[in-house]
Amino acid sequence: MTIARTRLAVLVAAAAAVAAVFASIGGAASTASAPSPTAAPAISGTLQQGQTIQTTTGSWSGTTPMTFAYQWERCGSSGGSCTNISGATSSTYTLAAGDVGHTMRSKVTATNSAGNGTAESNHTNVVKSAAAPVNSSLPTITGTPSVGSTLTALRMSSLALLVWLEGSMR
Repeated sequence: MTIARTRLAVLVAAAAAVAAVFASIGGAASTASAPSPTAAPAISGTLQQGQTIQTTTGSWSGTTPMTFAYQWERCGSSGGSCTNISGATSSTYTLAAGDVGHTMRSKVTATNSAGNGTAESNHTNVVKSAAAPVNSSLPTITGTPSVGSTLTALRMSSLALLVWLEGSMR
């Protein structure tokens, strides 16, 4: 009985070694699977011209490792008619003047050894125009406010327009 057990142990060890060698040279059947989205990418950030928004990759099933590629799209105000934005291929995008009045969407493509898959985010709300500049403090005005006199406005903290109409202050 001892000899039978020894022979069995040797056969099991030899079979395991052969299986390991066979698998290491690619002889085993491939079980790789292409990426498949399980959760859509999500966009975050302030939807205003000049602001940067970002997208997640979403969640994926499939063989790892995976690499990800991005494409930003500009869509109609209701989310339809989306078109690729040329050169917008990173996980972040800075909103431009052409995006104002539109919604945005991201497309993420995952790639692995077995293939690739693409997922689209939901479209965002409508992108707003850049905020108008706001003074953080009032300008300082010196002089006597009367017709024919000179008034001087001292440095302002932001863009402002001072209009003096002759005779408007009496």
